[in-house]
Amino acid sequence: MDSSSREKTSSKALNTVISVIAVMMALYHLVMTQYFLELPVLWQNTHLAFAFVVVFLVSLKQGRSRWWPLPIVLLLLSLVVTTYVKIEYDRLSEYIGWPTLPDTIIGTILIILALEGGRRAQGLIFTIIALAFLGYGFFGQHLPYPLWHAPFSYERLVNMLTLGFSGIYGSMLSISAKYIFLFMLFGGVLEASGAAESFMPLANALGRRLAGGPAHTAVVSSALVGMVTGSGMANVAITGAFTIPAMKKSGYTPELAGAVEAAASTGGQIMPPVMGTAAFVMVGFTGIPYSRIMLAAIIPAIFYYLSIGIGVELSAMKSRFSVPPQEIDWKIVGLRAPVFVIPLVLLAVLLLRGYTPMFTAFYAVVSVMAVSLIIGAFEKKARIPLRRWIQGFVQGAISGARIGVGIACIGIVVGVVTFSGLGPKFTVLIRILSGGNIPLALFLTMILALILGCGIPVTAAYILVAVAVVPGLVRMGVDPLAAHFFAFYYSCIGAVSPPIAGACVVAAGMAGGSYLMTGVKAMGLVTVGFIVPFLCVWNPFMLWYPNPFLESAVIFVSLLLGTLSLHITIHNQYLLSTHLAERLLFLIATVGLFGFAFNHNYLYLAVGLPLFGLLTFIQWRRKREAQETAVKMTPFPE
Repeated sequence: MDSSSREKTSSKALNTVISVIAVMMALYHLVMTQYFLELPVLWQNTHLAFAFVVVFLVSLKQGRSRWWPLPIVLLLLSLVVTTYVKIEYDRLSEYIGWPTLPDTIIGTILIILALEGGRRAQGLIFTIIALAFLGYGFFGQHLPYPLWHAPFSYERLVNMLTLGFSGIYGSMLSISAKYIFLFMLFGGVLEASGAAESFMPLANALGRRLAGGPAHTAVVSSALVGMVTGSGMANVAITGAFTIPAMKKSGYTPELAGAVEAAASTGGQIMPPVMGTAAFVMVGFTGIPYSRIMLAAIIPAIFYYLSIGIGVELSAMKSRFSVPPQEIDWKIVGLRAPVFVIPLVLLAVLLLRGYTPMFTAFYAVVSVMAVSLIIGAFEKKARIPLRRWIQGFVQGAISGARIGVGIACIGIVVGVVTFSGLGPKFTVLIRILSGGNIPLALFLTMILALILGCGIPVTAAYILVAVAVVPGLVRMGVDPLAAHFFAFYYSCIGAVSPPIAGACVVAAGMAGGSYLMTGVKAMGLVTVGFIVPFLCVWNPFMLWYPNPFLESAVIFVSLLLGTLSLHITIHNQYLLSTHLAERLLFLIATVGLFGFAFNHNYLYLAVGLPLFGLLTFIQWRRKREAQETAVKMTPFPE
């Protein structure tokens, strides 16, 4: 057997091993939702063991360098560490804070595994952040006030971060095991079911009568897919394969096509009911029921996607893109749509009725398979082979394992912040930098969240901001739910914010355009997304707090017209291209309409609303006159 044949055989064997372990991981978590076979910490430990093994096996498959034995060594060490925790659990839980020498050695290895696993699963910047916080834990006693903390011995700090069952084995890893992994599995199974085949025709039906055409298809399909993938980059990869070529065929530049897809895919993570799993972390931080968080997300998500839709439409009108006729196979829509719609409705209903996300996720996975099998029994074309179901389980488990290892790495950060008292110190620092000014404190929080969201996954970025900064905002008087949503939204938008903009990197690569220009155009489309988090802090209507109906209706209309006016200003297009004077007046109208939403002062509305109405009338008159002139100049047929 030659070397290429041996390599092919070993690769096939490795794929089989990964598939078997990933499916075992998926089944274990599904069973644990119904039967508690292990105590909570041991459940986290088994979850972490599976996650380490899957991540290191996948990295072994992807890397064929001279360092290929390293993932195997790391895998074996992860099994040793997690087995030690399982065997010694009773003693460890009884003598927390009194580590033995073997405990310190095992804890040290666990920290190294978490750091290296985080690098392999989420990228180098992820590990650098964790290392920075770990360094603070060891050397923070040498820093000046307010960052100084009491010194920790090596043994004590390692124990607190590992086998003291906080830090790595903390609430974050519990959320990963109970919620996040299951919803990643739900996304993998949903993709395997072929439900995505119904998104594109359905989105085409919604977008084919508008100037934006295929771009609206991208917006709708990405919103539907993105709510269950938990990753803007993964969403781009799934839906961009269909939407980006369609947009380019209609005349969209590669940069604009990539920007539309990146912006729409990023928004899927703020779209209820699933919200990309980071919302489950918010439940853990705030103690607020998930059903309440899901309701609070509705209005901001509406305006996020309205912003993209309006931006897309005005861009298409300005560039006069040609929308090719799109045939819609309604039979495919009818066959596949229930596979997506029924589980999603079931998910929303169960969450709103107060069932736990863990319980809900289990039945969401079961319902996808059940509905698909029922449809397949009556229609041969709709049958899904067993191999495809297995692929769905494997992909979902791999995604969940990567997040699990990343959460373990973040556990180091959370542990250091907790034990060193860094959280309150950040509060003091924010107060010093902002001078106690809430708008300035929010602005600083926005910058931090955008920077973190640029380079690391949304869930991890949100956790870091929620641990380090949000408590300070709450102490300054910001509503806890609003403060967490503020951090969450900017962590999401970081995926389309240069200089890194992960979602734009993927979209630009697929579209063949400039990554930087793709990011700039994406930011233009999600402009309102940069305003919405501030509105969540100042306007209770945005997060579905009780508010007089008439006032809420006026606010909604004001925000809707303000969104339109802002995009008219940005894109220099409305019913017709705008003159410079019109553009400036639309900017004034935007300030008035959004100003009312911020401070409830009807004087702002009295300026913005009539001005917008007058400008609309002027545009309508100009368009009508242009049409009449065009008709007069058209020669009659002889």
